[in-house]
Amino acid sequence: MPKSIKILWAVCAVLVLFTFFYMSLQNQMKAAQKRDLENRAENLQKYEAKKARVEAKIQTAEMTSEIKELNASGRYMDAAAVAQKTVELDPQNSRAFTWWGISLVKMGKKAEAVEKFIHSARLDPNHAKTYIYWGLTLAIEEKYQDAIDKYENALLLEPENSDIYTYWGGALVKQGKYDEAIAKLKEALNFNSNNELAYGLLVDSQYHTGNYSKAWQTVARARKQKVIIAEASLQRLASASPESASR
Repeated sequence: MPKSIKILWAVCAVLVLFTFFYMSLQNQMKAAQKRDLENRAENLQKYEAKKARVEAKIQTAEMTSEIKELNASGRYMDAAAVAQKTVELDPQNSRAFTWWGISLVKMGKKAEAVEKFIHSARLDPNHAKTYIYWGLTLAIEEKYQDAIDKYENALLLEPENSDIYTYWGGALVKQGKYDEAIAKLKEALNFNSNNELAYGLLVDSQYHTGNYSKAWQTVARARKQKVIIAEASLQRLASASPESASR
């Protein structure tokens, strides 16, 4: 084969090989660009979704605060309406379900309220307020033992909450379990020495168990804290045992 032909053949082979590698590199670059565009689009989509979630959280947090304010001002129907809109925007918002339930209780719709408390507890089993109001609702329906079960759950989450001990004690009083009630009410006062409801229930429980001297001691402690005991309770206690006799 003439030398010129060999040179031409070699040049052609190099050109073919170069073209192959060039096209391969081009394809790789296009594939990389495509992946980069896809990744950017995916990241942008994730960012927009996250941004939307954050904005929704902010909006629902503001709406939840509005529900609390409406309840505090006695506008229970308005509070329930805002709560419904809140959970439509954020179906996982357990706090909104709890406050919706509280609004319904205030409106006298206890069965509907319990449904909201149940739903809230499923979404977040670690919110004491849900169990507290659930228990209070059951107590209104005279389901005292069921109410106590809810107070017990609440105390596991907030073991130093004086109000929970008070409500538990109140449920025991309604069942005539005065000795057990006294123990819970004393716990309530250990955590809050100004708990007016706890003082009143404790005086009545001590009266019912015949512990008149102890009842007057509780009255004295309440007076020291400038807590007022109901006049009817004081008159009943005085009829059974005059205050002077307890000194």
